[in-house]
Amino acid sequence: MTDAVFKDNKARRAIVDDLESCILVEAGAGSGKTYSLVQRMVALVRENSCTVDRMAAVTFTRKAAAELKGRFQVELEKTLAREADADKKGRLDRALSDLDRCFLGTIHSFCALLLRERPIEAGLDPDFEELDDLEDALLQERVWEDYLNGVRAAAPHLLDDLSKIDIDARDLKGCYRNLMAYPDVDIAREDVPAPDLASVRTRLNGLLDWADAVLPAASLRVVGTSCSRCCAWL
Repeated sequence: MTDAVFKDNKARRAIVDDLESCILVEAGAGSGKTYSLVQRMVALVRENSCTVDRMAAVTFTRKAAAELKGRFQVELEKTLAREADADKKGRLDRALSDLDRCFLGTIHSFCALLLRERPIEAGLDPDFEELDDLEDALLQERVWEDYLNGVRAAAPHLLDDLSKIDIDARDLKGCYRNLMAYPDVDIAREDVPAPDLASVRTRLNGLLDWADAVLPAASLRVVGTSCSRCCAWL
């Protein structure tokens, strides 16, 4: 990457040069966010603004964390090889030696690290373990099934109420997943009376009568269901 390539080069340079400011970078995929982050981390070490044991870089996935660590190490080595200043070379060399003391991991592992330092104050079992994505998904499935079994045993009338409006409990699973994914969002709840579908049923019956009259009787037939007017075409 060269200075002549990007129109936003001034902003990119600020990421590396303005080490005393907190900077928010918002950009699309493939625009060089990770590259700029690595450059800033190396600059912090080189300019003695931060040592790796006091540095944290947080990612969303373990794969991204592993990639970031590898790129950080490579950039430290490259910068060390071309650095002429003895003090800066010393800082870069120490950073490579202490690289394992730099936190490079996921949000979950970073939060777990903080909680393990103060588990009692946080009200947690000191032996707690964070879940990965698969374990979290399996736990959600188990909680959902346990909840449904509990409703069937203790309050089956709730399932009957759902059946009256043609909703199966399994249809609510998507809503449950959304609640689990966004626990900070308050769901609006309001009791409303059951809708009067008489006018809709009248219009539906008229539509079915019209369809019955215009469709060829030789190739199509009406199959009755529990609703005397609903039909399937075969």
